[in-house]
Amino acid sequence: MNMINFLFSLMESPIIRYSLYEQIYDKFYKTNDKFLISVSNYIAGINFGSLYYNIRGDIGIYLNYLNSGKMYKTDEAGNIIGEFYSNFINFSFYKKFLKLNVHYENYIENENNLNLSIGAIYKRKIKEFEITFMFDYLGINTPLIFGINTNYKGFNVGFSYELEYKFIYNVCYKLPITNALNLYLSYTNRYEDFKTSKNIDILTGFLGGIEVKFKKYKIGYGIRALSDYGFINTIQVVYE
Repeated sequence: MNMINFLFSLMESPIIRYSLYEQIYDKFYKTNDKFLISVSNYIAGINFGSLYYNIRGDIGIYLNYLNSGKMYKTDEAGNIIGEFYSNFINFSFYKKFLKLNVHYENYIENENNLNLSIGAIYKRKIKEFEITFMFDYLGINTPLIFGINTNYKGFNVGFSYELEYKFIYNVCYKLPITNALNLYLSYTNRYEDFKTSKNIDILTGFLGGIEVKFKKYKIGYGIRALSDYGFINTIQVVYE
């Protein structure tokens, strides 16, 4: 059993499932920046982050991690007999349009799993319109995902599909206020399982964000609503 299936089996709540999607499976598209680091936190002690570094030209590396927060071991009677943490680390190496992934999973005690997979990216830009096609995680014990991402004058629309599981879309708009300040608004259907009432949960899945530029640095903060579960908070620093 790999970590993804293990975590899904632990909780009826979709929080862990979508924290994995948010951090691991959405990192398809190689950024054009030199360096990027981001950190996000969920409720229940779950946190995740990413680090990207452009070595030179079309060669780059991406590191993603997820920590489940404290989880409890129980015996057959339901008594707590200990605690543990689960971790997921994904290392990606980019070379032109190809991508090599190394996945490391650690859960329970002395349970480790190491998997390899590959992906491919094709990007085309026509004036102000940019489109990216991709497939990713073609390997053993990894979900095969297909995706397409488009960007035009601040509007970004992305679609992805995990084979035999779920279709996900995301719509984002970047609103320039000044040369040093941008606002962001986005929506994704990824968090539909979080909704408990159609009348109350109209904001679930929406994200509001702000980005401040200083010389070659960009510092951003985003917050996404998750109905009664709370919020996802993300801080990101980019060096162009």
